[in-house]
Amino acid sequence: MKCGDIKKKLDKLIHNRSTVEGQWDLISKYVVPYRGGFSNEGSTEGSVNWLENRRIFDSTAPNANGVLSSSLHGAITNPSHQWFGFRFRRDELSEDREAAQWLRDCSQIVFETLRDSNFNVQANEAYIDLTSFGTAFITREVLETPDGDFDDFLFQCPLLEESYFEQDYRGRLCTYFRKMQWSATQIVSKFGIDNVPDKIATAYREGQVEADICVVFAVYKRDGEKDVSRKMAPDLRPVGYKYMLYDDSTPLGDEGGYYNMPSLVMRWRNTSGSIWGNSPAMIAMPDILTLNELVELILNSLEKVVDPAVITTERGLMSDLNLGAAGLTVLRNIEDLKPFESRARFDVAELNRDKLQQSIRSIFHVDQLELKNSPAMTATEVTVRYELMQRLLGPTLGRLESDFLDPLVTGAFSDLMRYKRLPLPPESVVKSKDPTVTVQYTGPMARAQKIDQAQSLSSFLTTIAEIGKINEAALEKVDWDQAVALMSEYHGVEPKVLKSEAKVKAERKEKIDQQNKMAQAQVMEQQGKAQSAIAEGGAKLSSIP
Repeated sequence: MKCGDIKKKLDKLIHNRSTVEGQWDLISKYVVPYRGGFSNEGSTEGSVNWLENRRIFDSTAPNANGVLSSSLHGAITNPSHQWFGFRFRRDELSEDREAAQWLRDCSQIVFETLRDSNFNVQANEAYIDLTSFGTAFITREVLETPDGDFDDFLFQCPLLEESYFEQDYRGRLCTYFRKMQWSATQIVSKFGIDNVPDKIATAYREGQVEADICVVFAVYKRDGEKDVSRKMAPDLRPVGYKYMLYDDSTPLGDEGGYYNMPSLVMRWRNTSGSIWGNSPAMIAMPDILTLNELVELILNSLEKVVDPAVITTERGLMSDLNLGAAGLTVLRNIEDLKPFESRARFDVAELNRDKLQQSIRSIFHVDQLELKNSPAMTATEVTVRYELMQRLLGPTLGRLESDFLDPLVTGAFSDLMRYKRLPLPPESVVKSKDPTVTVQYTGPMARAQKIDQAQSLSSFLTTIAEIGKINEAALEKVDWDQAVALMSEYHGVEPKVLKSEAKVKAERKEKIDQQNKMAQAQVMEQQGKAQSAIAEGGAKLSSIP
């Protein structure tokens, strides 16, 4: 894409998005203060309003949004344990011991690499945007060493106010623009002082520190299919990117490239007729605004009760009214000076306040996510909590897996494979006609989706076992090996706990051979006893005269 075309397309996207920015501005004020603003011009340090939260008179909405976003982070991409794995699409490869072990080693390396990067920090910010604004972005870049080897992953969660995108016919992000306010120091540190326009170089030399230069970062797909399994020059990669100045479309640096789309977009719920998502904060906004106004009214009324106004007659006061410590006020009649009682109904106000707070917490699912106030929850309570989350957030989880987690994990896998950071696949995988690898999620939220299946299977097996006590033929109807494999999958048990098919067959064959040997020994023993009895009987007959 040429810089002029980028500018034209970006201007159209900016114009089309203006209708939703009013709603986002309310959310940034009352739900996620300090997370960007859509009515502020510029992003210099002096433009930041550190008293942003003074317009909030009730913190129910920010707290509820924090609980929901933290619950998502802990249930889907919890950094304390491996929340994903890989499996082959073909069952033959999955049953191959060597291939399965290779895939487990790969998943462990990918997870450790993501955990060692800044992914968890930026993912938390993305979840906050997702539950509040309904749309969140996260970008992933590969950092290389000076000799071109893999160094690390760099993740960023850009502000929603900076981000614009287009989607393809399948609803996936295909073009991404980021409109940023940079200082001259940031631009020079990125591209070098010899590769920037003279005005920026001059501002850098003069020590300008204000972030008032508008820079555009554009990511777009190039035409044609390309083989991304090998390394290639940046200008030949499937996805290209450019930096440019927004005002005059001056390019900054050379055009670069990625092997796959580095930017990912997440949406809480799809909005009809719009590419932007909607969120619980948008649904709760009427209650949030009403509660904020109500609490402000309560505080104003409370001020009148704590420090009430004073009423007097026209001639009752002979000096200035002095209500300070040791103050003296002269009156004609002591009855001429009285406090004004507002007769405010705080009980009614508090009742409505509690209802609004409960409504907001319910919209953010806080009442379902928090079981009780206790120092620790039992294992059963934890299971119930994740089951509730699965029922409430199941559709959102499916959308996150498709738009966010799948491209994130598969992209990291392909990048590490390309840079030879993963072990070489075994011969069975190389010779397979379909070695396709899919992502299998093993986090608490993903396991909660399989709890119903596990309970159904467990109930079925228990029933069959009871029937088997009466009629053993019922036990022969069940493939017990398959049942054990499914139960281990539903409960997220590590595959290495189970024996391989080859080992199970070998042990069963050995057991059958031992049983056959024991049976043959018993037959030979019985035959020996019979021959001894016959011989003994014959001896007795021969001794008869």
